[in-house]
Amino acid sequence: GKEKKSLRLRLEWIDAQDPNSATGDLDGDGANNGQEYIAGTSPNNAQDYLRFSRVTVSNQVCVLEFNSQVGRTYTVEGLVAFASTNSWTTVAAGLTGNGGTRSVTAPVSGTACYYRLKAALDP
Repeated sequence: GKEKKSLRLRLEWIDAQDPNSATGDLDGDGANNGQEYIAGTSPNNAQDYLRFSRVTVSNQVCVLEFNSQVGRTYTVEGLVAFASTNSWTTVAAGLTGNGGTRSVTAPVSGTACYYRLKAALDP
């Protein structure tokens, strides 16, 4: 059915016969085909890549929204400053993709904070 066709198309992005297929970037969006496969995004659409779709701050709370995919689990990490002595900390983990928008809240401190979104394939 439709799900099998979708899976077959996604597996074509990472062709075992072509070692460059997973590292290639067909749509030029900065995410390679292997990353797009894991994120559940399209390797043929430069506007479809893993990212926060909306970020808002209100009442000392930062709300980070992203589009999720079924079969994926997400983690949001934060970093106070880019320096060799700093490391990313987990803001939220184990967020199950539901095919819709997911949101995460984080308290706002007096300093800037950078966030990143990570995706993993469900086992």
